[in-house]
Amino acid sequence: LQYTYATGKQETKQRTDLNVLIEDAVRMQLGALGKREVSVKSNLDSNTPKLLIDKNRLMQVVVNLIKNSYEALGAVKDYPEKVIYLHSFSEKGYVGFEITDNGIGIEAQQIDTITEFGKSQKGSSGFGLYYCKMFVEGNKGTLKITSPGKGKGATVRVEFEI
Repeated sequence: LQYTYATGKQETKQRTDLNVLIEDAVRMQLGALGKREVSVKSNLDSNTPKLLIDKNRLMQVVVNLIKNSYEALGAVKDYPEKVIYLHSFSEKGYVGFEITDNGIGIEAQQIDTITEFGKSQKGSSGFGLYYCKMFVEGNKGTLKITSPGKGKGATVRVEFEI
């Protein structure tokens, strides 16, 4: 499955079913999710139109965002349930998805800077969210992160114009 999404050197846009891509991204990470005892709940809209986009690079974005969610959940001890919610949608001329977790959350003052290069709460390079945002914006989309606060989870919403 990972091999089918391996990126080439050249960007190749093709009609991509967002729901299939999200389901594949989850399948690729089942081992990591299981090891962390994280469950995934999906509400994928079967009426989402296909996107004309580089599906391999979009896969990198979805995988990275799911990884960020399960890492945020892994940092929480003694949660009754660790859950990632996946939702796809098509509304008002946009198609996209949301990934919500009930993990460590994000403080309000960090929301605006969390996607900047070199910013990381986990001690990593901070390249992951930066790459995600650059790819999405480079394809005329938006990536927005919200959180009700520290310890209250977070949601990443990605949407593209149809």
